[in-house]
Amino acid sequence: QALEVYRLVALGVSLWSQLAVPLLFLVFWLVLFSLRLSSFLASSGSPLAQQGLLFLLLSSAAECCSTPYSLVGLTFTVSYLALGVLNLCKFYLLGFGAFQNGNVMHR
Repeated sequence: QALEVYRLVALGVSLWSQLAVPLLFLVFWLVLFSLRLSSFLASSGSPLAQQGLLFLLLSSAAECCSTPYSLVGLTFTVSYLALGVLNLCKFYLLGFGAFQNGNVMHR
């Protein structure tokens, strides 16, 4: 019985890595966010369009968190954003030498 569970876990990990599920959720959330932002910008008569840019960005992000799938997409978006900031900090502190061995820590 334990062997069946092990096989199911191996199948799940294999599908996760082959289908690039985090990347799919990232693209899903970015498309959803850009559509919400463009709809706010297109409706010039709404009071949201007369607010500042920061308010429009935050209200678009808040509108994109209405379903569990969009929340999962937001978590992957924040994760990839944090990884980008980490890589920028490594580049700033260590230069090009920081990326010679690859990024095996966050794959």
